[in-house]
Amino acid sequence: LNPSNATSSGQRQDINDASFPGNDGNLLFNVTTANANIASMGHVLVSFAGTVTLTLPAPENGRAISVKTVQNQAVVSATANVLPQAGGAPATGIVPNTAGSWAYLVGDGSYWTMQMSG
Repeated sequence: LNPSNATSSGQRQDINDASFPGNDGNLLFNVTTANANIASMGHVLVSFAGTVTLTLPAPENGRAISVKTVQNQAVVSATANVLPQAGGAPATGIVPNTAGSWAYLVGDGSYWTMQMSG
């Protein structure tokens, strides 16, 4: 993969515009823009200085995505498809606006369920 909106370095793709057609479940997505379309499973590192909205792929049963921010900025989903770790209704929040915050999401076929966070 080498789309014009990303740079490749081994298993890392730097996203610097609104979409990225990735397909490798072990890929590290380094998001450097306010909105990103994460089209595959993998690990998302947010290094954008501002709230980031992620469009997550369909929550396939058992598939996982990890998300971490290295800025004091929140990361949210574009749609209310994330079930909070404590339970409740689907929401958009993934990680709070604290540098080093992270979440591990697992698809249940309908939603992304937050399994762990810190």
